[in-house]
Amino acid sequence: KHDNKNAFLAVDFFDELHGWAVGTFSEVFHTTDGGKNWTAHDIPDVGWFSAVTFVNPTHGWIGGVQGEIYHTADGGNTWEPMNVIGFSPVGISMRLTDLSFMNNTHGWASGDGGIIAVTHDAGRRWNFQPSDIDIELTGIDFLDVNKGWTVGELGSLLHTVDGGATWTKWKSPTTKTLWSLDFVTPSFGLAVGAEGTILRYRAKG
Repeated sequence: KHDNKNAFLAVDFFDELHGWAVGTFSEVFHTTDGGKNWTAHDIPDVGWFSAVTFVNPTHGWIGGVQGEIYHTADGGNTWEPMNVIGFSPVGISMRLTDLSFMNNTHGWASGDGGIIAVTHDAGRRWNFQPSDIDIELTGIDFLDVNKGWTVGELGSLLHTVDGGATWTKWKSPTTKTLWSLDFVTPSFGLAVGAEGTILRYRAKG
């Protein structure tokens, strides 16, 4: 239950009770009762947010479409602006699409033009990682500090086993845009996309 009439673009739950939602507004919505009630936390001077991720009930990050990153260490009561991921190595403005943090310091971001960025200090500094593609990456999910996946336009699927230093393209069964992905375990994951596309990954063995 909430009073916001704008579009929600991302949601993340740390457990069955604690969750956060962001979208086309400068507010972060938080629930502590599994979504029955939501409280808004306003962040001024920001257009809208496209990503949210929490590693525990207190530490989380939100990302804006212009590369803005905000971090909270008190469960969303206050938010600290981090370094803006403003430009790619070739000078193209980055539209941030997703965030994935493994702990209080290590995280990754995906965006326009095949952009992948990594931080080792909670988002204060970001370094770009080569993906060898130039289309939009719309979702990213890491299983630990080494293994991760990212998805995007034209059914793109990329995988890393070295923390994103190198990314390997996987043969995709679809050319539809994949919007998001989530790994429940290291051996089982799902990706969803345009026109009702759902892909399932299950490791052999």
